[in-house]
Amino acid sequence: MYRIVILGGSTVQNLEVDDGDTWSARLEDKLNHDPGFLAARRVSRAEVINAGVSGWRSREGLLLLQREIVRFSPDCIMIAFNWNDAWHGVNMVDPNGSMYTPQPVWQHSLLLQNLHTRFLNMVVNNTNTIRAFSARLSRDSEWAQVYRKNLTEMIRITEAA
Repeated sequence: MYRIVILGGSTVQNLEVDDGDTWSARLEDKLNHDPGFLAARRVSRAEVINAGVSGWRSREGLLLLQREIVRFSPDCIMIAFNWNDAWHGVNMVDPNGSMYTPQPVWQHSLLLQNLHTRFLNMVVNNTNTIRAFSARLSRDSEWAQVYRKNLTEMIRITEAA
């Protein structure tokens, strides 16, 4: 068997769809119906493990990889972290801290986030607030450096396995 583990947040977990319709389940089905893929790896079956957890950042993924995923002896590890690291980072959440942060409902919708940002810009009429928020998207910010460090460590672990 060829085992793939996918680490990530809600985009991996796919809460709003049936288990068989998640993209990880579809990938597993596609690989198991691809004789070229199976033959190239000299296996009769592929297994794709969905290790996505809604709201998780690369920090939680690294800890899961170190503590649990390596025990599964995966042949391939896919890492799909992005939005949560950036969102928590620009909102100045400690990138090495706990992942739980109570958030208003509007933060879960890109449309509502966009409207909220425009609202702040219009009502508060404070472009400095928007500029400060945008500045925290910098690759040099602490959250971005921790994100890069976490991904680098995940790659090191997977290459050593």
